[in-house]
Amino acid sequence: MGTLWFGTKYPIIAGRGQRKRSMSRFDVGEILVFADIDDLDGVERLVQELREQARKESNSTNRNDPGPLSYPQER
Repeated sequence: MGTLWFGTKYPIIAGRGQRKRSMSRFDVGEILVFADIDDLDGVERLVQELREQARKESNSTNRNDPGPLSYPQER
């Protein structure tokens, strides 16, 4: 069982003016946290695969998109 943090893991107790996180694992804040995961390695691999897939789709979409100021390309 484990927890995945998708960002900086701030301390629970911090000095005045410093960032800190909630003690509650159910608190929804700026940083996404998956808590109490049974198959931590499997979920981490899945997240990495989905990020890679989204990055590839974003790159291919950007290459094929001529943009708002472009003339249509003739074939």
